[in-house]
Amino acid sequence: MKRLEELDSMRGIAALTVLIWHTMLILFTAVPAIALYSPIYFVMSGDEAVIFFFVLSGFVMSLPFYYGSIVSYTNYLVKRFFRIYVPYLVTIIITFLLSTFFINEKVSDLSPWFNGKWFNHFNSHDIFSHVLLIGNFSTTEYNPVIWSLVQEMRISIIFPVIMIFIIKYGWKVNLGIGFILYGIAQLNEIFRFQRSIGFHTSFFETLHYTFIFIIGALIAKNRGILINWYNKRPGFYKVIIISVAFFSYTYSRLVGPIMNKLGFTTIVHFAYSIKDIGVTLGAILFIIIILSNKKQAKIFSNELLVLNGKLSYSLYLYHVPVLLVTFHLFYNLIPIWFLLLVSFTLTFFISFISYRFVELPSINLAKVITRNKSLHKGHKKAAS
Repeated sequence: MKRLEELDSMRGIAALTVLIWHTMLILFTAVPAIALYSPIYFVMSGDEAVIFFFVLSGFVMSLPFYYGSIVSYTNYLVKRFFRIYVPYLVTIIITFLLSTFFINEKVSDLSPWFNGKWFNHFNSHDIFSHVLLIGNFSTTEYNPVIWSLVQEMRISIIFPVIMIFIIKYGWKVNLGIGFILYGIAQLNEIFRFQRSIGFHTSFFETLHYTFIFIIGALIAKNRGILINWYNKRPGFYKVIIISVAFFSYTYSRLVGPIMNKLGFTTIVHFAYSIKDIGVTLGAILFIIIILSNKKQAKIFSNELLVLNGKLSYSLYLYHVPVLLVTFHLFYNLIPIWFLLLVSFTLTFFISFISYRFVELPSINLAKVITRNKSLHKGHKKAAS
């Protein structure tokens, strides 16, 4: 199964937008309107990037199932555990240790978002909930990006079951199942069966994001048809499709404010859900557009972009701790442009170290464990 390096590059670009967004949240109590409402927002669309990650995860995680590479559920879980959880665990341990040096230290010129991090001493409950990862717990104080890993791990556990339906049934059935899960999730917005203790960490929101994973898996399954459909469109229609992708991805978040202005306050409760559907549509179209053209695929197969993509998970994990440390240490001591240069450079350096000495060894260890399990099972069968 050939690796689609273009997807790595897309993931890397999305991770950069998360880095830029969190930098903006540190510097500004209220992000300037020109950044929020102009096309500039595309390069700092951090929330949207996470939805993009979920679509890509559904796409990439489904490929081994289509190619028959999944041997057993146990092997699948081992690989997901070592791919996601082990690098995360190393990061969260480092984050807890770093936070002890800056407890209750505020920087008056920086935002409440910045000063709300590393504000309290962590306790045994914080450690347990962060190590367990998949529970509904506070995810915002130490490393706020981990809420998405909570959802990723939960959905990873049930993903093989999802794939049974996707492989066996057509896209209409699976899209229907996805919308049912999505609808159940929205009931929580009305009846509040469970609130999120962290940022979007309720189990009802897991159903919401499961729908997005299903979309990603369906795109992977039908990518040949979709790419062929896109390539057959005349140039003018392609421009329209690209425009829809951009505006859907970048501006779906404005549905809530617009509805609020118009007096449709009930819809405002579902604004984030509607936004996620719009962003998902944009992500789908971007994936199809980039995979459909050899020239575009070649651009996204550029070595630097691919490397950035490979570093994206570590970059995602480490960028907030690095930003918090560097801003605590150097804000008001060096010019802001130089502080940003130091922060970004250090983020990439640590991401490379993490990728090289944590992610890769963890992935390779999972391969060894699953290979040995398969060989052992094969020996037992032969003996019987």
